[in-house]
Amino acid sequence: MTRNIFICEIANLLHRYKTGREVAGQAIQISQHLWTSPTPLRTALQQNLGLTTERVASPLDHDPRTLQYYTPHEADRVVGANLEAPNTIWEGASLCNPNYEHNEMDKAD
Repeated sequence: MTRNIFICEIANLLHRYKTGREVAGQAIQISQHLWTSPTPLRTALQQNLGLTTERVASPLDHDPRTLQYYTPHEADRVVGANLEAPNTIWEGASLCNPNYEHNEMDKAD
């Protein structure tokens, strides 16, 4: 990947996770309930449970110490994300901290 393409991908990533962006002329609201688990909690889980995966994350908030993380956006693969955590077999210790919106929490069942 060239430097210019990478720069464009990062700009697209920042736009993708921007609150209140527009898609096809319609204003949409990205969840205001996005958050990440506090670092001390994630550290304790990693050290005591062998946590290696974050099931609901973004390239902007995943813990870099986890071996893999999942996002809902195909384009995030450019920065190392995996896709569709609800549709994969969950093995090993993983953190799943879904967005606090009903349709997202239902996926984590």
